Amino acid sequence: MALSSMTGFARGEGSAGETRWTWELKSVNGRGLEPRFRLPPGLDFLEQDLRKALNDRFSRGSFNAFLSLKGAAVEGGLAVKPRGARLRDCAY
Repeated sequence: MALSSMTGFARGEGSAGETRWTWELKSVNGRGLEPRFRLPPGLDFLEQDLRKALNDRFSRGSFNAFLSLKGAAVEGGLAVKPRGARLRDCAY
């Protein structure tokens, strides 16, 4: 079945320990691929992998992706390994 439109919205939630995360992705039709990300401070390193994931799956469309965190990691500061597999898995 072929896609007739690229307009859509998705939301995913989960947790890791005492930290809850929420991803929201919005897309609309567009001539080129235009990804935009809003990530919590300290997680900017995820943007390159997220861009690659979108480029591998889509050739066009305007995408807005938002990640929000709540809980212990946010209140006490993030303790994240830059190439940590757990957060990257959440992104895909």
